[in-house]
Amino acid sequence: MAFRHFTTLHTEFDPEACIRRLDDSIDPWHRTPLSFSGFAGSKPVIGWINGYEFRLRKRRYYRNDFAPQFYGNLKRNGRGTVVEGYFDMGRVTKVFMRIWLAIVILTGTPTFLSTVRGLIRGTSHATENPLVGLLVPPFMVLGGFLLPKFGLWLGRYEEKYILEFLHTRLTATSSQITHQSPA
Repeated sequence: MAFRHFTTLHTEFDPEACIRRLDDSIDPWHRTPLSFSGFAGSKPVIGWINGYEFRLRKRRYYRNDFAPQFYGNLKRNGRGTVVEGYFDMGRVTKVFMRIWLAIVILTGTPTFLSTVRGLIRGTSHATENPLVGLLVPPFMVLGGFLLPKFGLWLGRYEEKYILEFLHTRLTATSSQITHQSPA
């Protein structure tokens, strides 16, 4: 579930100018039920800015909470600014998936083991159909691991899109972008 791709970008603007340029280029992170994307506005990038910290995500017209979001921080560097950040799925999504997997494992394991024990002893009176007890718990755990992978696959081009967005909005040269994958 966890992934972090760290990025550093250098720009000649001061942090305040970077914040203004980002703020002018993004729609605020406000959910609305009357929009196909689920967010107010129509700009291609949705963001949240708090001081020198910000979060960006690409606007999409389907629900994918597992797609990467950019968590960034602006730091003054001489007369310019260093934008440091990383890509990760939403924090709420990560917490929810951990809780969901824990509940599935804690409730599914006894069900699975009880079904197996009943089949071995020949007394599967607990359930009328033992396939439910044998297949549902493992598939729910497997789904808990594969669903985030599928969501990341659907959002596979969003990291590049956000990096290009930052590059064009903060007018950094392409040689100034560093992209690192975790070791």
